[in-house]
Amino acid sequence: MDFLYQILVVFVTALVAENALFARSLGAGEILNYRRPKQILLFSAVLIVVTTLSSVLTVFINLALAEVQNAYLFRPILFIICITIIYVAAYLILHFFFPKLLSFVGGILPYATYNCLSIGTLLLISSKRLSLIESWSFGIGTGMGFMAALLLVYVGRRKLTLSNIPKSFKGLPITLIYIGLLSLAIYGLVGHQLPS
Repeated sequence: MDFLYQILVVFVTALVAENALFARSLGAGEILNYRRPKQILLFSAVLIVVTTLSSVLTVFINLALAEVQNAYLFRPILFIICITIIYVAAYLILHFFFPKLLSFVGGILPYATYNCLSIGTLLLISSKRLSLIESWSFGIGTGMGFMAALLLVYVGRRKLTLSNIPKSFKGLPITLIYIGLLSLAIYGLVGHQLPS
């Protein structure tokens, strides 16, 4: 029971408390690319698969580099190689076995794979020294948290377009203010302590 509790804590932490967009600003550029819920869900589904699979591989990279001096120099390059392996494997599987799905997902696959959220998730997992199951849970939680954040921003942008906003704040400026307010709200809910 303690094991399931630990996995759930890591998942919820990645989903809410360390939300990639609101807590770390990872993937903030993606809020401009996807303007419909269907695009957001498709992008997020591919991203969840990438972060989950690459987070599992991260544990093995960390084990291999455990005794290496100055391992921090090699980790980012190895993580990018890991993400590339997942991208190539996903592309080949889709190309040979699911060509219709590849035509549907093909344009989103590179953006969801090579994005700062993917490498950021791996670096966070590496710095936290999570176990295999915890890494897997963190990868799923990060992807799902990013999907929830994109949907929240989408809903906020729709509401903001119906509001009477000064011309200088329309578009990106009001969206960034909205994201900042959401970030502060989540930061307050988590209950961080101020340094003394």
